[in-house]
Amino acid sequence: MKLFKAVFQMEMRNILAYRFSFWVNFFGTTFGQLGLSYFLWSSIFGGNKNAIIGGMSFQMMILYSFLAPMTLKTIQGLQLLNINQDIFDGGLNKYIIYPLSYFQFKWIQQITHTLSHLFQLFSGLAFFAIFIGMPTEYKFHSLNIFCFVINLVIASTLFFAMEAIMEMTAFWADNVWSLSVLLRFIIMLLSGAWLSLSLFPEWSQGLFYYLPFKGMVYSPVKILMGNMDYGEWAQSQIMMLVWLCLISLVTRKVWLAGNLRYTGVGI
Repeated sequence: MKLFKAVFQMEMRNILAYRFSFWVNFFGTTFGQLGLSYFLWSSIFGGNKNAIIGGMSFQMMILYSFLAPMTLKTIQGLQLLNINQDIFDGGLNKYIIYPLSYFQFKWIQQITHTLSHLFQLFSGLAFFAIFIGMPTEYKFHSLNIFCFVINLVIASTLFFAMEAIMEMTAFWADNVWSLSVLLRFIIMLLSGAWLSLSLFPEWSQGLFYYLPFKGMVYSPVKILMGNMDYGEWAQSQIMMLVWLCLISLVTRKVWLAGNLRYTGVGI
């Protein structure tokens, strides 16, 4: 536990070392998402602000569109794990003497960045509540916040496992960046980061039930807004955990196979 704490503190110091960049990023994200959400949905709702689209009012849709991209950024944590870079330049060697395994070290880095983005998200939500005002349909409950945080930790770990597979293809290929881009596109499309999943066709709703992506953005945002029952939320978490176990097995297989090709001086 002390080792985990030490890595967490080291990574947090690295994040806060550039405080100006940290807050510029926060305000840029907050104002950018808020402005985009307002003008987009004002155009879609037109003059009828009392209409209901995808089960949400105009105010709730703006709040969802404000929170969803920030939630996506939060679960992506490090964005890039740089496993491919460690493979190419022989950087894996230094982890041999570390008291933690390579993936333990990377996972702590991932969660640390997730928590720093989570702070920005809650700060953005507070800004929204103070200067814009929360929708009347918004239901605040401390249990919802607890579920939201737990959801983000699971989703961040799932993204970590997915991204690790993409980057570990560097054991066999030179250019793996496009695979990470493809993964991000799929997650943005199917997680509800671009559009609420309730806006998708009826036939696709059953498909989302079995995929891991619903629990990555749509479920945490909806539970935070008090707009999802706990049973549906729990189902999305179970599905993510099932996929996490399966993907973790694949990650381990790829890692073991890739290590047989690693020479210690890079690829």
